[in-house]
Amino acid sequence: MTTNFHAVRLMGCLALVCAALAGRQTATAQDAAPPVRIAFVPQSAEVATAVAEYESIWAEHGRRVAEAIERKSGLRFVTPEYADTAIAANVVEAPSNSGYRDRPMRLRASYTRATKLATLIHELGHRLQSGLFREDEEEHQYLFLWVYDVWVELQGKAWADEQVAIERRRGARYVRAWDEALRFTAAQRAERWRTLVAERTARPVDIRLEAGTALEQRGREQLERILSTWDLSRWLFTRVVRIQSRVIPHSHPVLTLNTQYLADDTAQATTFLHEQLHWFVSAHPGARDSALAELRSLYPQAPAGPPTGARDLESTYLHLIVCLLEFDSARELFGEPSARRTLGGWRHYSWIYQEVLERPGVIRAILRKYGLDSPDARG
Repeated sequence: MTTNFHAVRLMGCLALVCAALAGRQTATAQDAAPPVRIAFVPQSAEVATAVAEYESIWAEHGRRVAEAIERKSGLRFVTPEYADTAIAANVVEAPSNSGYRDRPMRLRASYTRATKLATLIHELGHRLQSGLFREDEEEHQYLFLWVYDVWVELQGKAWADEQVAIERRRGARYVRAWDEALRFTAAQRAERWRTLVAERTARPVDIRLEAGTALEQRGREQLERILSTWDLSRWLFTRVVRIQSRVIPHSHPVLTLNTQYLADDTAQATTFLHEQLHWFVSAHPGARDSALAELRSLYPQAPAGPPTGARDLESTYLHLIVCLLEFDSARELFGEPSARRTLGGWRHYSWIYQEVLERPGVIRAILRKYGLDSPDARG
């Protein structure tokens, strides 16, 4: 039992590497790897055959699937707000689920090959459009406005109708959502979807309160004031923000600010930029990893924990990137003296901010080398 467990865990660790090589090892008709890499991770030895079938499906159909999804949804996997190009998918005998951002997808092992393909498209659709919806929002009625037409384009109407019938057996919410979507023509579905996307993306930021306290309400008012005072559109890589008292600000899975800086709009705005820039960096994993490799060589003695460093050594190197971008964006918005005062006053990451403020050129050159020096969410 122990041997099998460790073998499964090892397979999971190696899966992302294998996925990156899959385009070379399994040549497809398109002779190119899909733009989205999926690492199918077995959750037990019994699902090894299902994992192999999912890998085969993605090698055969992945590029066409990703392109059709982007065409029908009008969204792109590489757009920072929706970026999701390296996905872990746990294969297990349990209901499928899209996961969310850094949370793995879950795929049922026992589906037929056809339903495995349909489910991959369905769950990828959820992940791609997640930037438009609250995490707790029921979105199948919107997903089905366009995912049915992806199925039809890729496999034909009869195949798509068969998959709809299978999904309708999963419960009342699927029945309601499919009934709603299919009462429209393809053109009407596309128009309704375009309207929805336009409405949702017109909102600068969707600000949510964790508990609705007076402090959190003041935090929302402050962020609304910040957004109206400064043009932050260049740095809006995610549009969902939570205000929560007594929590450390963080970027994922939902950008979360606390109420510590209610009396200092510049400090709160700079914190907001910092967390937004995490989203930018995470949307470019290849460039990020190349920059991190150079930073490790440049700073072999970097601190591996707080307060001088971040929570661990890897996070320290990552924050050299994010904090340099934070400095540059704050300089652009508030001027260099204000940016230096704000970043120099932080009590956390003291070594990181010292390097950023005293030797920014070295880090900036590395980011420029890999195209990470000029984040812009406007397209």
